[in-house]
Amino acid sequence: SAPRGSGAMTCNLPLEQVGGAPILDPTQSAELQSRLAAFQQQLEADPKSMEALNGLTQLYLSHGVPEQAFEWSKKALEVDPKNLDARTYRAVLTAMMGMLDGAMAALDQVLAEDPKQQKALVYKGLILLELGRHAAAVPVLETALAQAPENPMLRAKLEEAKAGPGAVPPGGGAPPAGGGEL
Repeated sequence: SAPRGSGAMTCNLPLEQVGGAPILDPTQSAELQSRLAAFQQQLEADPKSMEALNGLTQLYLSHGVPEQAFEWSKKALEVDPKNLDARTYRAVLTAMMGMLDGAMAALDQVLAEDPKQQKALVYKGLILLELGRHAAAVPVLETALAQAPENPMLRAKLEEAKAGPGAVPPGGGAPPAGGGEL
């Protein structure tokens, strides 16, 4: 599949507001600084803590700093190259670099090992949406939402997938022509 637009996933990450003005450097947000300190303490106690390494990767991803996320992802995979969360985050970073086919292949490998791996399901669904493959995204996002029914973002993305071109009509049934599957 060909990447959409400029060749990279679009990322509309909200930046934290301070007094109504956006923070121009997301690494200076209070949330990031607090969580960063906690993860650093974890790493001081256990330099191979996958919870901390994956947490730092996710933290920088969620704050729109993929370069730092990549560095922590690299460290996590050096410690445990089979860790499903670390491999999922690497797939997300791969997608952000515009290599959507590689990202999808990596997520499919994770899901082959654990078909209910929450993060891989969520990101696969989001990438499918990014590719405009709404019908293919629906069952993936439904599976992810079944594991986290209280997640409003997942619910919204599922509704987006259902409403998109080639989506599964309400009540099920086959998607209209052109709604290909993986």
